[in-house]
Amino acid sequence: MHELAGLSCVDHNGPESIESASDVVYWSNIPSDAEYKSPFYDPSEEKYLTFEPDHGGWNNIRMSMETVLVMAVAMGRTLVLPPDAGMYLLRNKDKDQ
Repeated sequence: MHELAGLSCVDHNGPESIESASDVVYWSNIPSDAEYKSPFYDPSEEKYLTFEPDHGGWNNIRMSMETVLVMAVAMGRTLVLPPDAGMYLLRNKDKDQ
């Protein structure tokens, strides 16, 4: 189990070693990041940023989600996510897609 990501690939027939599993973790824990406050953050006024997922494949959705998370933090805004919905190619396991 990867200590930062809580990643275990064994349940999905993946590698058992931490070294092999760490290849898929592409971030690191930087404690000072948790203390960051945006210079645009104003506690007297709540501001929002909305997210609408791309209608492309999983990687497009993942990349746009990562981007909007960083933007929300950088702008000091609350991120508003869309309602739960199926994703292209990940919606229905019973159908061949």
